Amino acid sequence: MFRASKVEGRNGSIYYRVIHKRVCRQIKAGYRLSQREWEDYQSQQNSVLTESAASLSQSISHGMELPQRSETSDFNLQISNLNRDLRRLRVAIGRLEAEGTEYTTDDVVRAFHATSHPNESSFFSFARSEIEQKRRNHRFRTSETYNSSLNSFTRFRGGRDLSMTEITSELIESYEIWLSEEKVCRNTISFYMRNLRAIYNRAVERGLATQCNPFRKVYTGVEATVKRAIGKEELKKLRVLDLSDQPDLEMARDMFIFSFYMRGMSFVDICNLKKEDLRGADLVYNRKKTGRQLTVRWEGCMQKIADRYGNPDSPYMLGLIDPDRGDVRLQYCRRSHQVNRLLGRISEMLGLDRKLTMYVARHTWATLALRSRIPVSVISAAMGHETERTTRIYLGQIDVSDLNKANRRMLKLVG
Repeated sequence: MFRASKVEGRNGSIYYRVIHKRVCRQIKAGYRLSQREWEDYQSQQNSVLTESAASLSQSISHGMELPQRSETSDFNLQISNLNRDLRRLRVAIGRLEAEGTEYTTDDVVRAFHATSHPNESSFFSFARSEIEQKRRNHRFRTSETYNSSLNSFTRFRGGRDLSMTEITSELIESYEIWLSEEKVCRNTISFYMRNLRAIYNRAVERGLATQCNPFRKVYTGVEATVKRAIGKEELKKLRVLDLSDQPDLEMARDMFIFSFYMRGMSFVDICNLKKEDLRGADLVYNRKKTGRQLTVRWEGCMQKIADRYGNPDSPYMLGLIDPDRGDVRLQYCRRSHQVNRLLGRISEMLGLDRKLTMYVARHTWATLALRSRIPVSVISAAMGHETERTTRIYLGQIDVSDLNKANRRMLKLVG
């Protein structure tokens, strides 16, 4: 059976429904399909996934598998994985039938998980498969955070793999101590722990590990961080700094200022801005992180930066991404590292007591807005903080004109 995602544009989940003696159980597949792919599959075969346990057993015993098609490699890969699961079901049901005794749907589920591929008992192998699955489902940020956490854990292990049963609270506590000795900050430690816990819990969900709560004794919270914003005077110095003889530094500075002009727009959204997003006097875009649509009044100071860096042959507003140069996400990551590195050099040139990054631009807009007595609810909505509690309470009551007025007040601070 297919369950569509509640998040627009995200692939839906696949479940195997096993019904035996009027008792139903579901097994969630580790792979996803889009609504279109599911409909395409249904048109080729009359829903093998929703047959009764008896029909399923008969179908599988005849070797029936999901159809594949050659024009979409990701689709074929997903179907190949589903075919593997169907073979596991065939083995599981065959063993139970061969015993000649009564069995339940719970027995089918347990037998199915007991036939997992040997490599899936390896934590590293399973983690890498989850990372690749997130990437295929276009959940690139999750894939990257899982990968960075796995890399850290791999360094702790000295590259030595381990089985699921070796993931114990003692081991995870040792990892936390190792991170502390490596001078990793508490929030980063928590970041790694939460990601590894999510991978481990996914293994538990798939029956590849027994839930022993190995992360229960380590820190997984989020501490308040030192404020990263710069002040109004520092922002003005940055804006007027003459970098005309160093175009790379000038570009990084302009991206920082552009972010501030755009109500603290995140760098991933800046990179992905397209010319078609400019609709008359407003720029309308969807945040990559939340998918929420935001509207910003397009001002002359923004246009100057767009004119300076825009490519007339590119659909992108600022020319930071070239659609002809391959993976857009990879280009963004490289640009992000480049710009933040250059901003660090500018910090030293200005003698700032903190390192500039694109996040600092976002934090600076919020902080200066608060000091200008702009309501927190307006600030939250202006920055697209959809998951903030204040945003959920006040967002529907704020008119776009209020956001534009707030941004104009901010622009005057550095005018």
